[in-house]
Amino acid sequence: MLNKVIDFLKLVYHNYMSYVAVGIVLLAVIVVALIIFIKVQSNKLKSKRFDNNDQNAVTSLTPEEIDNISNNVADPDKLLEYISETNEKADAKKKKSVKKTTKQATKSKSAEKEKSNKDKPKEVATETQSKVKKETSKAKTQKPQAVEVKRQYLGKWKIIKEEDKFRAVLIASNGGILLKTENYTSLAGVKNGIQTIKKNIDDGHFAISVDKYSHFRFKLFSGANRLICISEDYSSKAKCENGIESVKRFAKDASIIIEDSYETK
Repeated sequence: MLNKVIDFLKLVYHNYMSYVAVGIVLLAVIVVALIIFIKVQSNKLKSKRFDNNDQNAVTSLTPEEIDNISNNVADPDKLLEYISETNEKADAKKKKSVKKTTKQATKSKSAEKEKSNKDKPKEVATETQSKVKKETSKAKTQKPQAVEVKRQYLGKWKIIKEEDKFRAVLIASNGGILLKTENYTSLAGVKNGIQTIKKNIDDGHFAISVDKYSHFRFKLFSGANRLICISEDYSSKAKCENGIESVKRFAKDASIIIEDSYETK
């Protein structure tokens, strides 16, 4: 019996060993591919979870916390640009969610109304009902008066005192820094500088320049072609142009805050 088993194993070894080897190699390849696939999917889930946590952490920062962080990093401009882009993505995501919820609510109301109409018994139209229908139809054909809703942009001018100098920073509602004024020797001087910028946003003009490092900036000139202020660096001309539009939206109505005492005007 033992000899038969040995003969059978020899037969398998000589005739089928190549097939067995190929099967083992294929099995090993499948196992390795499966391990790699599991690791890739795990890394994607971790990256997505990290991005969501990172976005929540950035959007919850206050302007004061942003200023403190930007003063302690090597490249504050890139940090502020990242924070601004993250806030814009969060706003877009929120708007999309609200739009989807509104659409679902509208669809639900329409379904309820349609069901209610089906449940109502049919009534014979009387002379009075016909009159009411005519009046209702007439009212529907009249166009409602358009109501213009003006959006209010809430930014702020933050006045910062450094030693014996004063300067102001214009901050958008999302915490992004739009421009900084030059240094002034007094609080009254920096406030006058803010008023000058507000006045020349309409009376003056903006000009965009680019340096050898491909950094874009915009400059605000007065009607007499005097330079009033210079913006922060932007990575592209389009972003620089958006910065100009943001200054036009926020600068005039922005409140003035003094950093030391948080007194508001």
